[in-house]
Amino acid sequence: MLKLQHIDLGSIDESRISELVRFKVETPVRYEGDINYWRQGVEFPSEQLASNKEVAIQARITIPESQLTAGEFHFNMEWAIECL
Repeated sequence: MLKLQHIDLGSIDESRISELVRFKVETPVRYEGDINYWRQGVEFPSEQLASNKEVAIQARITIPESQLTAGEFHFNMEWAIECL
């Protein structure tokens, strides 16, 4: 099971994070959802992982340009993997 433990988008309002961020993991099956979906945890068989057993997580953050300042944008995440 892959589970999002924590996410910090810096200066972005915490109450809006769930509507701004989506994650996707592609195995033979695509798993995609918002922060709440990943906080609940997503279970998938280990056979669906690549041969190196690595998981690639893609993130899409939708923030209007008017809310961004010039320069770099950093965000931090913490994920947990539980073997069931």
